Amino acid sequence: MENKKLLSLLLALCCAVVASAKNPKYVFYFISDGTGVNIVQGAEHYRADIKAFPVAEGVEMVNANAPFLFSQFPVVGMATTYSASSRVTDSAASGTALATGHKTDNGCISVLSDKKTPVYSIAKAAKQLGMAVGVATSVTVNHATPAAFYANAASRSSYHEIGHQLVDCDFVDFFGGSAIAKASSDKCDMEKSLYDVAVAKGFAVCRGAAEYDKKAASAKKMLLIQPEGQDDNSLSYVIDRKPGDMTIEEIVERELDFLVKKDNGKGFFLMNEIGGKVDWADHSKDAATAFAELEAVNRCVEIAYKFYQQHPDETLIVLTSDHDTGGPSLGNGKYEMNLKALQSQKISKDKYTDFLNDLRKKNDNNVTWEQVRQSLEELWGFWTVHKLTEKQEKLLKDTYEKAFNSAEGKKTEKSEYKSNDIMSSVACSVLSQIAMIQYAHGTHTGGYVPVYAVGVGADEFKSMNDNTTIPRKLASIIGAKM
Repeated sequence: MENKKLLSLLLALCCAVVASAKNPKYVFYFISDGTGVNIVQGAEHYRADIKAFPVAEGVEMVNANAPFLFSQFPVVGMATTYSASSRVTDSAASGTALATGHKTDNGCISVLSDKKTPVYSIAKAAKQLGMAVGVATSVTVNHATPAAFYANAASRSSYHEIGHQLVDCDFVDFFGGSAIAKASSDKCDMEKSLYDVAVAKGFAVCRGAAEYDKKAASAKKMLLIQPEGQDDNSLSYVIDRKPGDMTIEEIVERELDFLVKKDNGKGFFLMNEIGGKVDWADHSKDAATAFAELEAVNRCVEIAYKFYQQHPDETLIVLTSDHDTGGPSLGNGKYEMNLKALQSQKISKDKYTDFLNDLRKKNDNNVTWEQVRQSLEELWGFWTVHKLTEKQEKLLKDTYEKAFNSAEGKKTEKSEYKSNDIMSSVACSVLSQIAMIQYAHGTHTGGYVPVYAVGVGADEFKSMNDNTTIPRKLASIIGAKM
């Protein structure tokens, strides 16, 4: 019996020695919010249908229906996402699990279910090893998922409090995102903006990539946010991007650049919620917009993969999601799909709501059916690209009457992050019918999410994972304690 124990101890010690000899120096931990398996598969079918394959140079396609680089990774696994309080998680609980390896109740940021006991993230563990650390996102830097990597809060809605923890954080070198939500206090007019506090704490606060490029060389710590005048809530959807809009690809590039500059020989740990707005599009049941966001996710992975190709024996890339959103269904009862129909959508559902509101203002609320029909032709492809059934055309016309001529006034349909004009919601729904894709609803589901990995230690993510095991495996791979 004693010999067996000794043998087991020796085997464990040998494994530990082998593992320590292969610890990756550079870690990319990517999260695509709200990205279950079906929305990835749908986006891949769509890209295959329109003959567009955004794959990194030198990567051989192994599946003609899988155009994304991350789908070509040698390791593809799955993960469960339930929280401590529900089989269907929210982003705070799932972010906590992915950051700290602990389950908690929905709504909580890196505290246990008692809403008091703090738990700490893989980012902090990486810093304790001497690694440079970055935390970034395509939404606000104190939103639920990024916040779980540096803050502790009983409620994800405590944005100002979480923002204070951001500027006080001593283990993250680079923060990036659209803005700090609630940067000014609602309770005290005399309190300084968190941006001013950040500067006082030693951060270089850069508004946009161009300003980053000017200040990065001399900066000790970095907070990269959108230029003045852009939407503080998030980066623009890819489908709505205009020249001058900051992009998630630019954030990843600057985050990587800054961490390489700060590398003191111990490497870096880069976390980026590169698909923060996949979730937002899924909440709006807007497949074309979600597909475009996944293109950006893929481009971000390509940036990391190029670095990996230069450092193949020292790099690990992991991409996963915090949960599925909306329960997208590929097909609507027939044994076929028509996803290429989504090419005719030129604007997100959310942005079309803004377009309609602007149309009302310009016309003193006297908007004609002809004006709306013209926008439906130009922005959605109805009548010009897609022949509508009598039922679909009647639905659009009846919705116009309710939205613009109803005595009850303008009607909206609320999703998680936007109240959409019913005209916009119905337009998106009609195009989804034509494309033969539909959502079960506009909230989270309890479905599996994918896990993709390549590089040193990638094999650890094969097969089935729970979301709590992912940061624990990362910690073990890099030799950190959590």
